[in-house]
Order: sequence, then structure tokens, then C-alpha cells
Amino acid sequence: GLTLDLQRWGDPDLVESDDIKASLYLRGDAVTVGLLAERREIDLTFSVTGVGGDVFSRTVGFKADGWGLRFSAKPVQNWRFFVSGRKYDYSADLAVLPRIQLVDLLFASTLTLANSLVEFETSVGVERTFGNHAVFLNYGRDRSAVDRTFLESLDVGFLFPAGPRVDLELIFGISDSDDFGSETFGGVYFFIYGG
Repeated sequence: GLTLDLQRWGDPDLVESDDIKASLYLRGDAVTVGLLAERREIDLTFSVTGVGGDVFSRTVGFKADGWGLRFSAKPVQNWRFFVSGRKYDYSADLAVLPRIQLVDLLFASTLTLANSLVEFETSVGVERTFGNHAVFLNYGRDRSAVDRTFLESLDVGFLFPAGPRVDLELIFGISDSDDFGSETFGGVYFFIYGG
């Protein structure tokens, strides 16, 4: 099988990202193995106040390519266990970006929470299905490509049908980082199936 995921997020005055993700997978009765690929095009805008009080804005654009693997297994009916990992290579050395206060704050909040500038990301989880409904628990650990700090997260999700070819997924979680401490987050996903 093949999956394709397109994303656009951000704030044009701070950071914007256009992401394309794809996976190619082989699925058996009890085991699925997938190859993961991703391309990110990121624009980071920051402002610096000069000696005379003039404000200078600059936008830095760069790309990131991510490659990884995903493995899942169904050892018994209605249960699935999965693990995945992805490594990113950037077109720019992110460790030399300006370390002004605004950029530090941006890295510690927006970029880290959005999983945008990570060197690698790993996750492990479990899922339990109940007919056409599912509940999952996921633990993730990422490392920043900017300052090499770690972000750990734990989230729970609920997947249920919203129509004949549409599923709705709700996610709630908590993350913890050396930079900004603990944060809570949530998300809503729509899955539309063809065929």
C-alpha cells in the first residue's frame, strides 16, 4: 500500500512549513512494515532591533528530508503494537541560527511543539479496537536539531466512524521538554477513504 499526507501550518510572521509525507508499506495478517519519507520546506522569520532602533526582519528558508521505518504487529485479535523512527537531514546547519531571545522562545515553543525542527523522532504505542472504534496510547521521544534537547510526549487517541467513508480521530496528550516544561495538547483528524 501507499499513503500520502500533505500539511501546511504556521504563522507568516514567524514560521511556515509545507510538508509532504509518504509511506510505502507491506501488510501481512499479523505484521506490517513501512518505509517512511518526508520533505519539509520551512521559512523562519525573525526580527532584530539595531543600535539606532531600526528593526530588521529576515526570512531564512531551508529544507528537511526525513527517512524512517514503521513496524506494527497484531499478536492477538483486536490488539496492535507499533514502533516507528525517523531521522532528518537539513539543508542548513540549524545550530548556527541566531540565538537571540525571540528565536530561543520560538524554538522552545512553536517549533518544538509542532515537531518541525527535530533531528530524529521515535514512538512506540499500543492500540485496541472495539468493532469499528479504536483507542490508542502512544509514547514519543524527539531530539531538537537546534539545541539537541529532548521532547517526550504521551498521548491517547480515539478513532470512530463519522460517515460511510470518513473516520474522525481525537487526540489528547501531554509533552515535557527541557526548554519549556510540561504542556498539554490536542488534535482532530479526518480520514477520508476512497475505493
